[in-house]
Amino acid sequence: MNLPAFDQTPSKFDFLFVGLGAANCLLILRLLDNGLFIGKTIVVIEPDNKSTNDRTFCFAPQKRMSQT
Repeated sequence: MNLPAFDQTPSKFDFLFVGLGAANCLLILRLLDNGLFIGKTIVVIEPDNKSTNDRTFCFAPQKRMSQT
């Protein structure tokens, strides 16, 4: 993904999303899938500097469970 340099960032956006939690991720994905971002400028602000996986939404088990 190519992000604009800070001095080239537009001062007006069509969409603003604060936080990149599960709800916003799904909303952004749906809007993207429906073509609603075509020709639009968007910004996503994530205030939390996550450096570890907090596993608050979902997680993958260490070992794959056998299917019955």
